[in-house]
Amino acid sequence: MRLMLSIILVSVLPAGGGGCQCQGHSPAGSDSGVDSRVVWDSDVDAAADHDASLVDAAVPQDAGDAGPNPCVVELPPSGETDIMGFENYGHIVTYADTRGTPEYRTDVYYYDLNTMQEVQVTNRIESQNLPSVYGSEIMFRDTQFWDPQTDPDKAELYIYDLVTHAETRLTDDPFRKAYPKFNSDYFLYKSNEGCVNTAFHRLTLMNRLTAEITVLAECEQNAETHSIGEHYAAWAARPYPGHNKDIYVRDLQAAYTFRIESTDYQDQYFPYTDDDHVIWQDGRDGRREIYMYTISTGVEECLTPDLFEQAWPRLRNGVAGWCDYRYSQQVGQSAPCDVYVYELATGAGRRVTSVSKTWMPRFVDSGWMVYGLWIIGHKAKLYAHDLVCEGILTLDGHVIP
Repeated sequence: MRLMLSIILVSVLPAGGGGCQCQGHSPAGSDSGVDSRVVWDSDVDAAADHDASLVDAAVPQDAGDAGPNPCVVELPPSGETDIMGFENYGHIVTYADTRGTPEYRTDVYYYDLNTMQEVQVTNRIESQNLPSVYGSEIMFRDTQFWDPQTDPDKAELYIYDLVTHAETRLTDDPFRKAYPKFNSDYFLYKSNEGCVNTAFHRLTLMNRLTAEITVLAECEQNAETHSIGEHYAAWAARPYPGHNKDIYVRDLQAAYTFRIESTDYQDQYFPYTDDDHVIWQDGRDGRREIYMYTISTGVEECLTPDLFEQAWPRLRNGVAGWCDYRYSQQVGQSAPCDVYVYELATGAGRRVTSVSKTWMPRFVDSGWMVYGLWIIGHKAKLYAHDLVCEGILTLDGHVIP
């Protein structure tokens, strides 16, 4: 069954004062403020069925290429194929698209920014998509075993070694798995195992060494936008049915989970962690802002105290990236924005893109920033931006004010 979504364009500033000030409750169950244009990547309130369909949407304003820039690499997907997830780690960018395959079928690829070469990882029946990369491995979802009669939910997880080019199947059961993330010790993914309503998912943590399973969020909590770092996993979920989405963090070494209590107001999404911080997108002020919680001190602060929206944060190695709407001075799910980077330790921030468009940022890693330009539906053009070349980062990864 294909998922049909609609995009609502909003281009007016909300009423109110400066950012990061007001608190209030959203309507029960409200998921407002989350952009459905990239639901296929960020798992925002959507089951990843066998192959999500195209989304009905208007072409966003100024949806052209990034323009000639010697510091920007245009990745092979043309923008005419459907992208089903993309992510970067180090010099590797991985993505899944429909290029060269039957309609609504996807394969996994990766691009090596050191060699400037693309490698196709999968080429088989049904779809392999939603890839995640860590170290020298890529993890992805595979629907080749799906059968509408005997296994209507079956979707398995695989891992691919970039050095040996060997694949390893990680799961074998009749349940649907989606949005895999991982580090050297754990796999983190959504599964509908144990859910009375099989359209729901629970958030599952699997130990890579022992295969022991820990359920981090139950089916009715509707966990989403999960992530995993070296020491912590984080996600958005309801404490109980009907409540808004709050931010949860799992200390992987201590096997301890806590909720950031201030997120009881409105909805929060896209939590990412480093060694001592959690950042996320927060709607408590009536617009999307970026908040940060320092784990060692318990101190929370707003990183974006202005009148405009900021959304879609990522964090790795102390450098955050997000979509910043202060340059376009627009708001809303598909409004144009700019990719922005921010160093937590110094407070130094820089605009990365020179033109406001519907950008989709990923991580800053090894001097590179990867982002996509949303075209329409699942179509996007992918870019890797050398921030050292651009004079935005130092060689050792600090943001230059």
